Amino acid sequence: MLSARAVAAIERLFERSIVENVDPQRLGGCRVLRDESIESGGPDEARRLVAVGISSYLFRIVALFDFGTDPATLDHLLDPSKAQAPGGQMLDDACAELANMICGSVNRTLAQSFRHSGMSTPAFLESGCSQFVGMLRPELRRSFAVSTAGGMRFQLTVASSAYGSVDFDLDDEAPEDHCAGELELF
Repeated sequence: MLSARAVAAIERLFERSIVENVDPQRLGGCRVLRDESIESGGPDEARRLVAVGISSYLFRIVALFDFGTDPATLDHLLDPSKAQAPGGQMLDDACAELANMICGSVNRTLAQSFRHSGMSTPAFLESGCSQFVGMLRPELRRSFAVSTAGGMRFQLTVASSAYGSVDFDLDDEAPEDHCAGELELF
């Protein structure tokens, strides 16, 4: 069971990680609205749904990132110096990389309290899969509508369940232990 403190900590972790990774220069151009949803803005085939799992012996978190393919999102995700088609593998890689960076930051912070936490690689699902998250009966289910000043928008749904009693809080005053990109071998 997730305690109220654990739920609040998970929400703050994702909000902080979104802002740090979507707006890395901290220009204030990233807005995160909790328990909001955004309009899809296009056909389902044009959307990219990326799933990333974070888990330990005590809990499991599934993060579903729903990216559109509107011009503002493409401009934010894709390198404008490279000639790219507005879709395809480069867009998939960019969506997966942003999801990976956000969840990686969350996982690093969780690993300070839960030594054996791990993260999956990003996986693509059909865009309609996000409507079935409730069937998993998660203890925590939050949606975040993310937008930037440049017009990029995406939806993040976080679902979590615990295998036992999970209670933790974030020490916002403690400096984050930054890694230099080392690989952990298991």
